Amino acid sequence: MLARWTAFTILLALTACGTPALSPEISTPSGRVDRVVLAPLNLSLRMPAEVEGTEAPVWQALLEHFQSRDRVVRTIDERDARALWSEIVLQMGDDRNLEGATRLFATRLAEQSEFDLLVIPALVMRTADVRGNHVYWDGVRRKLDRSQDAARQMDELGTGSFGSRVSGLNGRLAGASLYVAVVTSAGEQVYAGMGGLDLLHEVEPPSDSSKSWRVVLREDPFRSADHLREGVSLAMERRIRRTASAW
Repeated sequence: MLARWTAFTILLALTACGTPALSPEISTPSGRVDRVVLAPLNLSLRMPAEVEGTEAPVWQALLEHFQSRDRVVRTIDERDARALWSEIVLQMGDDRNLEGATRLFATRLAEQSEFDLLVIPALVMRTADVRGNHVYWDGVRRKLDRSQDAARQMDELGTGSFGSRVSGLNGRLAGASLYVAVVTSAGEQVYAGMGGLDLLHEVEPPSDSSKSWRVVLREDPFRSADHLREGVSLAMERRIRRTASAW
């Protein structure tokens, strides 16, 4: 039973028009969006191994996003949420799919407590295009690190995980993005959005023993609070047409 709810924010002063909208892009058939529940990160999608253990700043940025908009957001006990999700997926058997599991999760959750919208966030890896001194993906532009600027001297820098490859100052790296699905208490998806957070890769110059450049994972990819704020806001406002199951 999902009985352990956690209240996150205290509702600040309400204006005459009522509680601010969750996002201009998000609404329900009834028009009510003031009772919002936030699911744990990557409840529905597997956490990429490349970011596992570094996700705490992203969760904090999510909470701060709602707080800055004077939202009362309830979070679900993570252990309970993951146990229920696993139970649902197991029960679905060979018929399991992301949309169906999400719908069942929302309706089961609504049996425990009333809510209008359930926000289900997930960290995902995406291909980021390198063009000149900047990298572009999912609505954001990030500047290459100083160490990567030296890449202009090389025709071929090397390859890395997730199909990363940079030739001169054109190529691709891996970027982390926030995917957000929003569903009603009846399990109807009313929104899916995506926003780029930060680069997961950087390019290292050759060592003394090697003449090869290397594409490597950054040790602390989510250190920029500004980048996280931008990415979270985009995820809540930048609607995408395809769901995660269609990537």
